[in-house]
Amino acid sequence: LLEADSSVDFCQPNFEYSADVIQTSYLDMSQLPVYYGAEDEEDSMDRQIGGQASINIAEEHTTSPADPFYYLQWALENKGDFTGINDRVAPKEGVDIGAKEAWTSYKAKKSAVIALVDTGVDYENTEISEHLWVNRNEIAGNGLDDDGNGYIDDVHGWNFYGNNNQIYAGSEDDHGTHCASSMVSISNTSGIAGIADYSNISVMSVKALGGSNGGGTTLTVMKAIVYAEQNGASICNLSLGTSVNDRLLYRTMKASGMLFVVAAGNSPSPSENGRDIDSQPCYPASYDLDNILTVANVDAGGNIHHTSNYGRVSVDLAAPGSDILAFTADRRLAFMTGTSMAAPIVSASAAMVYTASEDRTLADTALILKKTAKRDPVLWESVSTGGIPDLGKAVSWK
Repeated sequence: LLEADSSVDFCQPNFEYSADVIQTSYLDMSQLPVYYGAEDEEDSMDRQIGGQASINIAEEHTTSPADPFYYLQWALENKGDFTGINDRVAPKEGVDIGAKEAWTSYKAKKSAVIALVDTGVDYENTEISEHLWVNRNEIAGNGLDDDGNGYIDDVHGWNFYGNNNQIYAGSEDDHGTHCASSMVSISNTSGIAGIADYSNISVMSVKALGGSNGGGTTLTVMKAIVYAEQNGASICNLSLGTSVNDRLLYRTMKASGMLFVVAAGNSPSPSENGRDIDSQPCYPASYDLDNILTVANVDAGGNIHHTSNYGRVSVDLAAPGSDILAFTADRRLAFMTGTSMAAPIVSASAAMVYTASEDRTLADTALILKKTAKRDPVLWESVSTGGIPDLGKAVSWK
């Protein structure tokens, strides 16, 4: 009956989406930091940690983070000594996003909000709470839609999975919290260092996935995207996917003015290999849209992780996504592996590139990230740029 109704544009099932993470290992924070690199370097690492200084988070990001677990964040600074947690790798120095160089040269010229359409985020974790988006036009707890946007008490964002304002429900929000933490954790003397720890960059939690399997639907994801843009987000991180070509999601993303950073997707299990999504598409990663950056997962050796999807046409960049350390629910630290972890690294990088210039557009931002990528022959057949982000070069682009 609906298909025959001339007022109905599309008639389709409410397709299912899932978060793109393949492995998780929790870090025992009650113990002293464990060094996972070559044994003869442990003393120098300990000295490095002990000699670092704190920062003024409102003004700058230190180039020598004092966070005790920073030395495990190979994605930010790879000295060639991180041999892996979930998988052992032969590390390669310099396979990182050049975060220290970016922190040295970055100067904020405007603000940006990154929408995280995902599971929820632990907004009570003080390591990330300062950089989480807050709806200043909403009065918390009064049961009213103060700003008239159609959502009551959406102070911290909105939960489209549960259709309420509770964006955090505990362990089911590990995935979203990890993504947010990787992007904006405060660099201080506890935990880890976020990439975009700046007062002008914030993360908006828009919960579209939930439950024990981190799933959602066409409806939850589409509503989350629309909400994010209507409430000021300019960059949207989508660490989720499906094998179904969802016409409604495609139309929603095509009509959006945001820049979407999308995970390329993973194999179904750690024992299987990822696929070429040029020939076996994964969505929304495979959509041919100008406002999408699709991201594959590389390990500390610079190779595409065996579980990561890839595609010479469909995938724009590779980025560190293996054994990425960040906070999960209830202030736990965990190493997660998947294209889900690679996408937030590019989202945070995009936010810095975009805000480093007063007149830089989102289209400019995507182009700069691709033009400045660190190219490596081992990636030429896997991603269109043949490289990973070089944030140091990208933020300094003229």
